[in-house]
Amino acid sequence: MNRIIYAFCLLVFVFGAAMIYRSGVVADNSKIITEFQQRVPRECYFEENSSALSEECIVVLNEQTAWMKKHLQYSFVVSGFAARAENGEDVSEEETRDYALHLGDRRAEMVKNYLIAQGIDEARISTVSFGLNAESGESKAMDRAKIRRTKTQLADLGDIKHKKEKK
Repeated sequence: MNRIIYAFCLLVFVFGAAMIYRSGVVADNSKIITEFQQRVPRECYFEENSSALSEECIVVLNEQTAWMKKHLQYSFVVSGFAARAENGEDVSEEETRDYALHLGDRRAEMVKNYLIAQGIDEARISTVSFGLNAESGESKAMDRAKIRRTKTQLADLGDIKHKKEKK
């Protein structure tokens, strides 16, 4: 009988310790999300029709790199965006949408490649292009220069709130 009571007490202790540990991990993830969102610049801006990294963007990416090197357990998504009419005014809506998707993708890939060149593991970074979706919802009133951007987000902690544009 004593063995059964001992086994039961041990089980309760282990289960309780696991629950306390798990709640601490959740709290730590919440702190990590907040730290990344509030302290690390996440957006790089681009010239019209360009995917070239500016000096300002390189400063942002160096700050991202430093944070990523301290938090090896996290993965990231680099989202690329483009503004309407970056490929000229006299093209069809479908051509504009396709061009914007490709331009957003090139921008995201440029950021990803820079981060990889700085020593971030390629497996930790994925890319997505939202093309013209940046002009819907909250971004509708944004200046076109602010739409031409990439945004780096934590991939595995629910930091992403966009949907990929569909053709």
